[in-house]
Order: sequence, then structure tokens, then C-alpha cells
Amino acid sequence: MIKAKIKLEGNKALLELPQEIIAHTSNSEAELFPLRDGFYLLSLNPLPQPTPLQHSLSDAEFCVLEKLTSLKFEERNKKAAEKALNKEELLVLDSLLKKKTISFYSSAKYPSGVYNVPKEVYSQMLDRKRKMQSGNQKEMLLPIQQKKETPPPIQQKKETLLPNGKEYAVVEEAEQEKFLNENMLSLTKAGEVFGSRGFDRKYYICTRRFYDNFLPVFSEAFKKGGKNASQLCDELKINPDSCIVMLKIMCEKGEAIEKRKGVYFGV
Repeated sequence: MIKAKIKLEGNKALLELPQEIIAHTSNSEAELFPLRDGFYLLSLNPLPQPTPLQHSLSDAEFCVLEKLTSLKFEERNKKAAEKALNKEELLVLDSLLKKKTISFYSSAKYPSGVYNVPKEVYSQMLDRKRKMQSGNQKEMLLPIQQKKETPPPIQQKKETLLPNGKEYAVVEEAEQEKFLNENMLSLTKAGEVFGSRGFDRKYYICTRRFYDNFLPVFSEAFKKGGKNASQLCDELKINPDSCIVMLKIMCEKGEAIEKRKGVYFGV
């Protein structure tokens, strides 16, 4: 049961709803339907649901998203995008926004706003890259046609993958010496790989790219209140290992906190 407070101000009564209810509504209006004496049904206008990805990414869209996600999430604003992309690529970016393939939002933490790539789009990008990297199927991406006066795009960084061929890993204690080699340590120092050692002696690691892309997804989920790993897996449709890695790294970076054993809240 959820309780609400009623405040009397003159001839009006103000109904205070808890944050977990407010997080699901799109405006300040609600409707009350009388059921019987003393009982009412409260109806709120729900938040608009994001448009699911209806098409496969084109080569041009893939190239733009590759460059966009190479930027740190907190730096993924309009100014940074204008520096990283040429004129034609900015048009593609604008098209992705209009089609709601990606979104742009601002908050108290990100007052300048940031571009957000939904997990469905990010998953499609990962699937495409895996196919490109496999020996059976290779694709050649053609760069977006540039006009003569447009400077060449910034050189794209090579994608960082962990020794297991993924962008995240839960490393058992017995495997840590082999897994955490010199190359991994140098990537960690360079900020391309994040890691956190748990009380269970396991090491939770992921690439910066993986973390930056899933951070807004988890932050949005925490607006509805505390969640455990199982609830987040069901809600976000992700596997348990990737979920627990995100939670451990978010806690390490101060983006989340484990208030009760196994129950996490956003910060």
C-alpha cells in the first residue's frame, strides 16, 4: 500500500504523492473516479514510452553512433558531437533523433544535456560488430560522403574488448592472475576499462564504452526505487553477469549505493 498526504490550503486540498508514483506520470494532472463511499480510483497520464527500434541501422547511422558512443557519456553533449562529426554526419544524427532511435535529455546532473543510445540500439551495434569481426562475414563500412570544404572526421578509436571477447566480465579469484594481464592493467590506468573487487573476492570489470552506454538505462530504472539484480535483469532484459558488473562499477563510482544487502538505489 502507498500512502499520500493531504494538505489543506484555504478552500483547496493538495494531494502529495510519493516519488515512485510521480516518476510514472507525464504531467501535473490526474483524474479521480468515485468507486464507493470513501474510495476513489486515481488515474495518472503515463510517461510516453520510447519508440522501439523499427529498422536495421544503415552504414551511415552505424558510423555516426560509433563515433558518438566513443565519447564519454558525461561529455556526450551537442558541443562535443559538433566537434566529432562533420556536417553530413550531424544531419544523420539529427535524423536519428527525429526517428527516436536515440534521445537527448538534460537533468540536474547533466545540465548541458547528453545523447543517450538505448540498449536496443547498442545491442544491435554489438551484434553487427561481432559479425564484422568474425571470419565468416566481413563488412566494409563506407564513410559518409563529405563535401570538399568539410574537414575529415576525427580518427575513431579501436574498440576495447576484454580477454573473454566481451565488454564485461566477472572474474573468479583463480582466474584473476591470467585475466588481468599487463595490457588490461594499462587499459585500466588509461580509463578505458573499469574494475571493482567484491567482498566475494571476484573481480568485476567492463569497458568504459559498455559502462557509458548502460549508465543512463540503469539510472532511469532506479528512478522507480530500489531494485535487486534479478528485478533489473527482468526489467532491462539483460543477463545476470552484465547486470551485476554494472551495479558493482556504479557503486564504485558513486552512481549507486547498496542500502540493503542485494538492493541497490541510484545516487
